[in-house]
Amino acid sequence: MLNAVDISAESINFGVYYTEGSDLYWLSRTEECFRKKLRQGSLSLHVFDRVNALSEILDALGVISFFGESNVVIVKDSEYKFTDREHKLLSGLSLEDGYLLFVGNKNLTTSEKKAFTGINCAKLDKFACVKYASELFPSGIDRDAANLLVEYSDCDMARIKLEAEKLDAYCDGKKVTAKDVKELVSEETDLQIFSFVSALTEGKKELAAARLAFLKQRGESPAYLLSALTGQYARMLYAALSPKSDADLASVMGIKEFAVKKARSTRVLSKVQLKKTVSMLVDYELKFKSGLLTDRTALDAAVARLFAGEVK
Repeated sequence: MLNAVDISAESINFGVYYTEGSDLYWLSRTEECFRKKLRQGSLSLHVFDRVNALSEILDALGVISFFGESNVVIVKDSEYKFTDREHKLLSGLSLEDGYLLFVGNKNLTTSEKKAFTGINCAKLDKFACVKYASELFPSGIDRDAANLLVEYSDCDMARIKLEAEKLDAYCDGKKVTAKDVKELVSEETDLQIFSFVSALTEGKKELAAARLAFLKQRGESPAYLLSALTGQYARMLYAALSPKSDADLASVMGIKEFAVKKARSTRVLSKVQLKKTVSMLVDYELKFKSGLLTDRTALDAAVARLFAGEVK
């Protein structure tokens, strides 16, 4: 299987390809590589957002170009289900001229995937993401700054690319530093909440206070912060109690897999402490929602108890 990070228009040979993974940046980049096989505006590019039959795809591959160009066919309909007859035709499909790319199709068989060439479009791990992100800065970026950018963006390459363009313009030819990233890039609220909880459970109260102050200064509502705090501790509790894998638990809880991994990376509190903490936070949410306390008072009271280590 090829990796989307490594391919280019020049490296793609005739044949049938399919993508694995759902990172939108890498899916878009892969599609762009195939489009670049042709000149802009070429009539030999055929893109199917919706497929009615395999015959449409095969007909597009067979179109004769007046300019001698090879056809590039991109199928973006991920839900189309091939018939048994179409699967037989697909399994025997071999292109000696032309390019066929299935983007995210969920119904290709195992044997078809073995016959075709896969392109991995999954989210990069942090190490690989830092390496690739660093290449987006013409004037360079400090290692600490690159690590911080990736952490703030949760390895989301689409966001990293946008932030890289903003940072590059801001630094105006200078190397990007961690200070620049902290000033220009806002860490996602959920990650800030996780960082706050991690610092707090590890006894780093000054760092936890700084994280919380940042969230408040950014204008997040007290009600939302209290809800997010409750959600983070609840995830930590579920992750501690469940024997399921990260992926299975994420599916059951309806959250992203990385959220489960982060929840399980915090091992300081016992299951009993986590249960008491969740109960305390839920209680303050109920007091706010029932009108006994304002959202700000409820948040401040809950945070004060967290800092004091009161989970009874």
